[in-house]
Amino acid sequence: MGLRLTRNLKNSGYIMSYHEVSSAGIASLYEKGVSVSDPGLCVPEADIVILAVPDVGLEKISADIIPSMKEGSLGLGVGDRQSSR
Repeated sequence: MGLRLTRNLKNSGYIMSYHEVSSAGIASLYEKGVSVSDPGLCVPEADIVILAVPDVGLEKISADIIPSMKEGSLGLGVGDRQSSR
C-alpha cells in the first residue's frame, strides 16, 4: 500500500516525508529515489499524516503517531487487510 502511494504522491508538488521500519522497505524506497525521514521531526509539523500500514498494525502505529500530531492536522489511515489464506 505504501509503495503505491509513494509512486502516486512523490512528484505531486507537496512536501512529502516518508517513514519505514523494515530494511527491505527502506531499500525499496531508496531505489525509487525516496529517503526515509524521522517521524519525530516531520509528524509534528505535518498538515496531513497518512498511515499506510496493514490493518493489524494500525492501532499500534496510531497510538505512537497521533499524540505527536499538531492540532488541526489530519490523520488518515489506509491499509490492506491481511488474510490467513
